[in-house]
Amino acid sequence: MNHITDIDLSANKYIEFFSASNMLEFKRLNLKNGNNNRDMKIFMNYYPDSPISGYGAHVCIEVDNAALAQANEFPYSHFYIDHTLISYSFSNNCLLGTDTFNGPTLVLYPNPATEILNINSTHTVLALDIYTLLGQKIRSIAVNSNESITDVSFLITGNYIVNIRTEQGTSVQKLIIK
Repeated sequence: MNHITDIDLSANKYIEFFSASNMLEFKRLNLKNGNNNRDMKIFMNYYPDSPISGYGAHVCIEVDNAALAQANEFPYSHFYIDHTLISYSFSNNCLLGTDTFNGPTLVLYPNPATEILNINSTHTVLALDIYTLLGQKIRSIAVNSNESITDVSFLITGNYIVNIRTEQGTSVQKLIIK
């Protein structure tokens, strides 16, 4: 087993293929290169017969436009991602952290948002906390559902951190309000 946690391919404008296997500590793949290729193929796997079988992981894939990627819109609608025993999410900035999130696929949209924020998850979202970039908690919102439509009209234009707690773990995502 290797201990690679982060792979940055953002300097390669013509990347079309990425493969990683049995990387237990792998958390971040940076493909944010200003030229996300619609024919990108990504393979991330844990194999059942490997010595680390049963662990699984969550990988944050940093792309040029996370909102389009999460909505499966062009060019991301043509991405091929094989992810045996690994969950993944798209982000504009993975450095904000997803390393405690080992569970469901979670989609936060639209981002940027103006009045409404939608959250869809394969597991129950328990609550979300909204923070300023300085770490001040603005609001905690109970959700207790797989889907949430949350009023964010009280937020002024700017960048925020959303801490989303699910049955399976926590995801920290950047939210832009315009």
